[in-house]
Amino acid sequence: MLRRMLSLVLVAGFALAAPAAEPAAGNWKVVFSPNSAVDVIEGIVKLEKKDGAWIASVASPGYSRDLKVDGITVNGDKVKLTFKKGPAAGSFEGKITGEKSMRGDYDDGRAVYAANMIWTEDDTVSQQASIVRKAPPAPLAELNKLRMAATQARAKLRNAKDDDERKQINEEFNAKMKEADAAAPAAFRKVISDHPDDVAVIEAVSQLIQAGAKNGVKVDDARAWVAAANKMAEGYGPRFARETGIGLAEGLARQADLKPLALELATKADAALGPDGPAAAQVRVVSILMTAAGEGTPAGKGFAARLEKLETKLDEEYLAKHAKFEVAPYAGRKDGGNKVVLLELFTGAQCPPCVAADVAFDKLATAYKPTDVILLQYHLHIPGPDPLTNAETEARFKYYSEAFPDEVGGTPTTIFNGLPKAGGGGGEANAPNKLTAYRKVIDPVLNEKTNAKLTLKAMKSGDEIKLAASADLAEAGENLKLHFALVEENVRYPGGNGLRFHHHVVRALPGGADGMALAGKSEQRQASVNLAELRGKLTKYLDETGARRPYPKPYRPMEMKKLKAVAWVQDHKTHEVITAVEAEIGEGAAG
Repeated sequence: MLRRMLSLVLVAGFALAAPAAEPAAGNWKVVFSPNSAVDVIEGIVKLEKKDGAWIASVASPGYSRDLKVDGITVNGDKVKLTFKKGPAAGSFEGKITGEKSMRGDYDDGRAVYAANMIWTEDDTVSQQASIVRKAPPAPLAELNKLRMAATQARAKLRNAKDDDERKQINEEFNAKMKEADAAAPAAFRKVISDHPDDVAVIEAVSQLIQAGAKNGVKVDDARAWVAAANKMAEGYGPRFARETGIGLAEGLARQADLKPLALELATKADAALGPDGPAAAQVRVVSILMTAAGEGTPAGKGFAARLEKLETKLDEEYLAKHAKFEVAPYAGRKDGGNKVVLLELFTGAQCPPCVAADVAFDKLATAYKPTDVILLQYHLHIPGPDPLTNAETEARFKYYSEAFPDEVGGTPTTIFNGLPKAGGGGGEANAPNKLTAYRKVIDPVLNEKTNAKLTLKAMKSGDEIKLAASADLAEAGENLKLHFALVEENVRYPGGNGLRFHHHVVRALPGGADGMALAGKSEQRQASVNLAELRGKLTKYLDETGARRPYPKPYRPMEMKKLKAVAWVQDHKTHEVITAVEAEIGEGAAG
């Protein structure tokens, strides 16, 4: 008996003393999953152990071409890799699940995703091959077929011969969409019950919550779905589980009947984060708490004050890192040039390829005066819902996409005096190149001469803003129109592309997106905006569009504290902007 006990002790001691599993040396693919249909290979990392210490380097960048390893930590079965991607940072945190596999999460600086590291014999991966399509769970695959059938039916519109055929196609589309919508709840429930370990569970739960009001979802149902999603997420580590829980709470907070559960989840998340938790995560949680409490209540005001402190901290961190390159001021016009350049940028807060264009656009304001270059930024729901979008900015994009179908099809798009030029974007590292491209378009135009003159006066009294423009043109034209824009100089909205601030954002086009016709050489036009009515109009628009494609955050920036006005004359036949002017908005009764 004693010998047996001694044997058991020795065995136990050996088990306790056994070395922790270690990753195999060699190349590892860093793979994260934005959704159930796509995997992204961030890059291939080479792991080596020298003199008892692990070192890591990038064998091949994948999705992120400027990927660099910043450090590696291996502690037992836990592995952490930190990365640099230009001014941004990323990290993988996970556990060793086998000699050639790890499971965890990947934080790319904008979001946290389920991720795996997989040993590979490959030492290179192209950017094109870094996006890997994968089959979703069977219930989603069947649902996708129904939705694709509706899309294909709608695609027939482009070849429709007359109104009767268009009506028939729309009826077919609506019928197929109705069939897909009816099948969706059962498909999502099937994913949760039959594929509990798939990341698609989070998508399924999110979709069921978003359609909660329409489908009469009860709190107990939602609680069970959230528990299933959280259980799946925990398998990828604490960061991913935390982000999943916060994301679901944000969705619940948008549903009046499910707000109690949102408040419950947010309260738990707030306690788990504590005052030292990541500020970005705290912002999301406190936003939910503020919304649930009501912004006008004492509790809501307390959360609002806390939220502003957190946002200010994030602002400071952001401004210390981003867009730090120097910009040479414009040297000045030559040969009596007096023409103004109107630059219209179509972008999106959820658009990663827009970052270079956005940053270069912002830098133009430090190089040129508003008497030289006037900047307008229009937001669109590309690739995802953007609360800075409005119906009039969409109409402006439609105007240019119909005029230039081969050049204007998405974001970012840059329009110089009515003509698309210097298109494309990229990550922040490409911003200096975009700025150079923009200046090559702008500088020659500033040396051109024009006899057209345009003056603009803008006055604000209470919520009422009145705009008055006088145009003195070299010649009249039946296609000339005057346009007004109300522009917010600086809007804080942390979008999915990592940018926190958006500048010269068009909030309204007073007088209409189509502009106001000018019949003669010398013309005057007026327009007005009531800010209270504008906020109501924008709220209605966001409610309607959000019902179709929910916004990623409940926050809708509508402070409109620092506004300015812009006017321009445009030839709607050639699309050329003849002249433009920008004006500060004065205080006092408008005449």
